[in-house]
Amino acid sequence: MSTPQHNGGPQLASQQEFLLASMRVAVLNLRGWQHEIELVGVALRDELITLDDACAWLDNLGLLEHLPEQVDA
Repeated sequence: MSTPQHNGGPQLASQQEFLLASMRVAVLNLRGWQHEIELVGVALRDELITLDDACAWLDNLGLLEHLPEQVDA
């Protein structure tokens, strides 16, 4: 079986396949994060967890830093 020949030959084809596979993994990770954020939101809304618990959960996932900081009025 031969390696597909793209514009840059086999090396570029391999790099392209790696990038496409990496993008698929990234999409799955993002969907997982979306699911986790939604779970935290539902649990917080339904008062199953506290605000501190929600922040800790998001922080443990490394997602808290992606949310805006609260602005004091």
